[in-house]
Amino acid sequence: RGGDASKMSCISEQTKMLLLSAHPGSLSGLGLDTEATEAENSYRTAKDDVLAQEMTALWMASQLSRQTESATSIWSDLLSKWYRANLWGNIRDRKYEDYVDMITRRVKSLAARGPDLAIVLRACSPPRNPDSDGISSIPSQTLFMAGELDTKYVAIGNQWQKQCPGLSFIKVPNS
Repeated sequence: RGGDASKMSCISEQTKMLLLSAHPGSLSGLGLDTEATEAENSYRTAKDDVLAQEMTALWMASQLSRQTESATSIWSDLLSKWYRANLWGNIRDRKYEDYVDMITRRVKSLAARGPDLAIVLRACSPPRNPDSDGISSIPSQTLFMAGELDTKYVAIGNQWQKQCPGLSFIKVPNS
């Protein structure tokens, strides 16, 4: 509870739900500011749909060019934009070798499964799943983890743990 994730004994046999910097859904009963307006939900859904459409188009382009160098260049703009988000805590500058390794793995994954991942992105967009919320979980069986640099999810984790003392919340150092 509020410890160091490097000890990886954080996942106990009691843990039934693990959320990694994931939006826990509607937590209105806890007084958290996680509720989105209809306009925010529409914007988020449209943004996720555009990203899914871009992933599908890039996948099609990567299939036309089976060369590794081409696949990397096809996906590089999308991945660079994605990993600049606050969620990733400026990983490119902080851990460049890890960043390059991650980009290499993501290119392979997207080149192989782009349309599948686009379908998951569309289906799992939070506004499309209003009843899939973390509040329905049993706090003593839930582990919520967020990188300490991810201020949005650290705030959610802190507040959620305060409201539900049985919830395990871990801030991952330097992430």
